[in-house]
Amino acid sequence: MKINTVGVPLLCKEGSGEVDLPHLTSPYKGEVEIITIEGLSKDGRLHPIQQAFMDCGAVQCGFCTPGMVLTAKALLDKNPNPTREEIRKAMAANLCRCTGYQQIVDAIEEAAKKCR
Repeated sequence: MKINTVGVPLLCKEGSGEVDLPHLTSPYKGEVEIITIEGLSKDGRLHPIQQAFMDCGAVQCGFCTPGMVLTAKALLDKNPNPTREEIRKAMAANLCRCTGYQQIVDAIEEAAKKCR
């Protein structure tokens, strides 16, 4: 199976944007869904989490944004109404040198409201 994406350049064949999935291993049996930052938007519209990051100023240089957004999605998939403390705990492994995290927490709270 092959997918086309630009969100995982370290796994791509040089310059092609193609990832050869049989070479990736997973401890999970059966179907595994791989979601990239590009895969969140639908029909040219940003996912509510992506839009909340834009609206709340949670995007600065953009380096950490894909990891932050996808971690936020995983959190909201498991817990659609997290507290600010639960958001901070879920995001703890993601580093941002620009925002100071307040805007990121605000964006996730806003996205949670829109995703419910």
